[in-house]
Amino acid sequence: MLCDGLTGEKLDKKENAHEMGIMKCDWVDAAEFVTCSSDQTVRVFRAHDIKQIAFFYYIRLMRVKEAKDISEMQVCVNVGDRQNIFSLSLSG
Repeated sequence: MLCDGLTGEKLDKKENAHEMGIMKCDWVDAAEFVTCSSDQTVRVFRAHDIKQIAFFYYIRLMRVKEAKDISEMQVCVNVGDRQNIFSLSLSG
């Protein structure tokens, strides 16, 4: 759900933005925001229509694991600048 930060008014809602719970959200700029989820994904959305414009899936190539291993949940996401998005999983 997207709300006005000053008034708390509900602006829009995106159904099924992630397969599991959203852990954190950060603004890329005034027009875009990024979310990370326990479904091991990071997604970038346009704010005015909540349309997904980028998608990143966490994959660890060094070992084979269950698809939804809890240690690979993306729990933190921050935008360093317009070119870099940083995400952190439970396993580091």
